[in-house]
Amino acid sequence: MSSSLRTVISSDLEIERRGYGGRTPLLSACLPRIPRHRFCYSHEERMTIIHLEAAQALLDAGADAQVTDDQGRAPIHWISSTSTPLDDAHQDAFIRLLDKSGTLSGTRDNDGYTPLHLCLLARQDWAVRRLIEYGLSCLEVDRDGNGPLHLLAGSLVELGRASPAKELFETFIRLGADINGRNSRGETPLFVFLSTSCKSCDTGLLQYITHCSVL
Repeated sequence: MSSSLRTVISSDLEIERRGYGGRTPLLSACLPRIPRHRFCYSHEERMTIIHLEAAQALLDAGADAQVTDDQGRAPIHWISSTSTPLDDAHQDAFIRLLDKSGTLSGTRDNDGYTPLHLCLLARQDWAVRRLIEYGLSCLEVDRDGNGPLHLLAGSLVELGRASPAKELFETFIRLGADINGRNSRGETPLFVFLSTSCKSCDTGLLQYITHCSVL
């Protein structure tokens, strides 16, 4: 921890004081964002947790990991939504938050997303597996009726994503996810797969998901 950060955390800082969006310092530290201190960056650059050291320091100081903001999100929701692959430091923070989040690890935010939904949308395979290992419900649907298989189906056609997505797809099927479940638009995971445009689609994957759908 930097000396300046240590000074702030060890002072009389009100670590549960709320600011913009109803966020405490820990919630703000876990908020994914694009680093703005550089002179230039790509508009396609993915968001990451840039105040990870502060988040760890606040947890050390006893900050409440079960607090939620005006969007109904706890710190575990925010770290689950980062689109940058989690390195060792981020994985450590994720596990700490998961340990301290209790039942919040399976609750929905105001948009109807659980941390698992957010991890699937952000393509955080490592985090998805950790949530499964913690015994959290893996079969809940989001507010649009999309289950984990719907959220994964689009990834099955992406170059470089098909293999890990297929492994997770098979895991969710083993856990009881309904391959023929329909979302609010009446789509099964197969429909989502077929409606995802990708020139590099593997016909073997199409055969796989079709086979699963008719079993």
